[in-house]
Amino acid sequence: MLNYSYTDGNPICTKDFKLQAHLTFYRLFQLASSPWFEIYGSACDRPCDVLESALIHALAYIDEVLDFMIGDLSYVAYLRKQSELLNM
Repeated sequence: MLNYSYTDGNPICTKDFKLQAHLTFYRLFQLASSPWFEIYGSACDRPCDVLESALIHALAYIDEVLDFMIGDLSYVAYLRKQSELLNM
């Protein structure tokens, strides 16, 4: 268990008027202090794309950088699909 909590806010507008979301992660025992890390999604035209982008970046960071294996079936299926697309 990672023992973290996260918050998300409304998407912000970038300089080129695209939307960007971010997730802020805190360790459970440090909620009142500065964030553990923040993840920013890709700049997108639609709010639903923005939130999905930020979530995927967060999951990739947790999985690849923190080396915490995510066992969620939807995420594992996403990784397989992404791998197939990259190997085409």
